[in-house]
Amino acid sequence: MSALKQENEIITYEKGIYKMSKHENDIDINKLKKEIVNDVSEIIKESIQNSKRSNISWINIVSIIGGILGIIAIIWGVGYNVIVPITRHEDGIAELKTYLVDIKEDVGKLSGELSDLRVLVYTNNGNQNSYSYESGSADAKKLDFYDEYAPEIDVASNEPELKETKWKKLVEIATDEDGNGYTSSDLYNVKFTTSYKEDGKEIYFLGQYNDKSRWNGLCVLNVYSGDNLESVLEAVYNDGKLYSYKRISYEKDGTWKVVDKISEEDYKIGETWIYDKTNAYKKNISFDNYEESQILNYEDLAYIEKGELISYYNGKTFDGKYNDDSGDAYLVKYDTNGNVRYLYKGKVSDGYGNDDGKDEKKKSWAFIWGDANDGFHYHEGEFKNGTPQNTKKDWKYPVSIDFIKSIINPDDYNCHLTGLID
Repeated sequence: MSALKQENEIITYEKGIYKMSKHENDIDINKLKKEIVNDVSEIIKESIQNSKRSNISWINIVSIIGGILGIIAIIWGVGYNVIVPITRHEDGIAELKTYLVDIKEDVGKLSGELSDLRVLVYTNNGNQNSYSYESGSADAKKLDFYDEYAPEIDVASNEPELKETKWKKLVEIATDEDGNGYTSSDLYNVKFTTSYKEDGKEIYFLGQYNDKSRWNGLCVLNVYSGDNLESVLEAVYNDGKLYSYKRISYEKDGTWKVVDKISEEDYKIGETWIYDKTNAYKKNISFDNYEESQILNYEDLAYIEKGELISYYNGKTFDGKYNDDSGDAYLVKYDTNGNVRYLYKGKVSDGYGNDDGKDEKKKSWAFIWGDANDGFHYHEGEFKNGTPQNTKKDWKYPVSIDFIKSIINPDDYNCHLTGLID
């Protein structure tokens, strides 16, 4: 905006003597503002429709719409106070167009943010039983479920999702601490905790389901193996459909796996971090006598000592593996000093970079540290299981920092690139 400010100063100085003329690059202000307002109107309509389906509190929706209208007011002011005078100066037009595109993109992103808010402020039938990301934030009914009705993860799909319930309305499924029995219909929209044992592991659950016996809102599940934490799952459901989830788990290969993903119809998309596991997280909860606040959520473990970062992935997953044919996924691997030694961007399948190299418009590529410690090598085109398939004569090595910067903008990556671009 500094350039725009300078341009404004020039305009203030010249506007008494400058005669406005038409240029082929002039911007149709009214048309552009109309497009932006139409975009925002569609977002508001969609939000209201979704609020009716999800029973969002109208107080929350009014707050959201108020924020959007504030953005419109800002855009309107930009139109009259910046755009009109700027069009008198051809040198400022290109920068201004870029700025306006950014505004439109920001407005578009509100759609996604509203979806997040729909989950976070969701209320059930106006009873204000809001779902919070904080464990222990509200009193939950402590229950003991009969074995066949306890909440459990569907492990067959390799994805951390709760199995669908198969309860009947009048069948007793649980008892409370006083021995009172509850049918599934007694627990509609009731937040509860429970614990049970399975395959030698202790499992603790916090969540609720709706009047269709479908998981709804925030559901948290902790799994312990012996005295050590095995995993924490924090998932948000909307009428039985998984919306998003965060999970920290101790893997069989001795690493901590941390994921933060959005669930789509056929895949999950988001981030995955793999850390070297240096210490176990010891159990601090008693199976027979526990409090709701002792059930861990994702944030409770956000700063757990996890060892060095081994790898980072950003993209789609399917069947528990990295799978993304968009060409936009990227995988970064680090050495023990935290330096990047491998960065791949492109098509991914079965956990690795795989590309037949036939797509000339969107090639996969990678920077790979040389085996002889001779700097980074650059490859593009065909890859198999993460390994370049082109001949050595086609490699670019060692590459300069200027070449790396011509390919990579650090702002486009959600992980650090130390050692590649300092």
